[in-house]
Amino acid sequence: MDALDKTSTGVEEYMWREGIVSMYVIGSACIEEKAGECVDVCPVDCIEEGEDQFYIDPDVCISCGACEAACPVTAIFYIDDLPEDEKPYYEKAVEYYKNK
Repeated sequence: MDALDKTSTGVEEYMWREGIVSMYVIGSACIEEKAGECVDVCPVDCIEEGEDQFYIDPDVCISCGACEAACPVTAIFYIDDLPEDEKPYYEKAVEYYKNK
C-alpha cells in the first residue's frame, strides 16, 4: 500500500492529509544505541534526538536515503521495506513530531 494513497488509514491517512512525504523510518535498533551517524549525513537536518532514539521529521525529510546508508546498526528503513514488527516505530515518529 502506498503511504500517500488517499484510501490509506491510520498513520498513512494522517500523513496524506497533512502532506507529509517522508519515506524513511528509524526503528528498534536505534533504541538506546543512538549512534548518530544519520544526523551527520542528513543534508536537511531532519533527524532529531529523542529520549530513547532518533526520529526523522516527516515534514522536513526529502527522502534522499543518506541516513539509511550511514546507519551502522541498520535501524533506518525505506517505508516500503519496513518489516511488520517495525511498523510501530513509524507511528511513534509521526506522533513525536505531531505532538511537538
